[in-house]
Amino acid sequence: VLVVDASLSMLARDVVPDRLGLARRDLRRLVDSLGPCRIGLVAFAGRGMKQIPLTEDRSALATLLDALSPDLLPYAGTDVGQALSTAAGLLQGPGSASRFVVVVTDGGDHGKTSKEAAKRLKEVGAQLVVVGVGGDQAVPIPLPDGGAKQDKEGNIVTVRLERENLQAIASDADGSYLELHSMGWGLAPVVKAINSTSNQSGKPGFRLEHVDRFPWFLGAALLFLFLEVALPGGRRRKP
Repeated sequence: VLVVDASLSMLARDVVPDRLGLARRDLRRLVDSLGPCRIGLVAFAGRGMKQIPLTEDRSALATLLDALSPDLLPYAGTDVGQALSTAAGLLQGPGSASRFVVVVTDGGDHGKTSKEAAKRLKEVGAQLVVVGVGGDQAVPIPLPDGGAKQDKEGNIVTVRLERENLQAIASDADGSYLELHSMGWGLAPVVKAINSTSNQSGKPGFRLEHVDRFPWFLGAALLFLFLEVALPGGRRRKP
């Protein structure tokens, strides 16, 4: 399950093109690089909202990834715990399939349930990968209509990557922590981990199976040899 922060702070431009744009770019590449598996999508701001349940339809998933924006979510703020709980709900159920949750966020968290939600992921057997996006310096949040976000007193609101908070969430779930960077791709370890659990590779949605075609060619060769011996020779040309 991909869990993507689409709150207003993800419009900050301390990475290129902005935090949400970088997250969409790298997650698209992640989806394209995975072997056969089902993928779900949860977008969140003040509350986690299921966008796509577990599916093999990667074109629909890509379409929603590209469309993610703060305008699509009616709840302001950022609640990582709610989003992780929604992801855990998608992964509940019997079976021995490997389960992963990849959450991309700048670490701002107005909720109080992240610790409990991280532990719930462990209970459903999911491996959590927390991916931070943003810089260490505080930057303003640009508004879609222009200007920057302000508080009630008229002061410009600034945000930075809350690395320590994200590392703590990953630790609570015995998970791992990574960061996105504009000049590189930071999700290669995630692809390697997911694909290695199924020991498969190839075009997403398909399984590679060896098909031994050697007997076909041997049979055809024996047939032609038999025809060469059994059938009379062709017409001879008169001198």
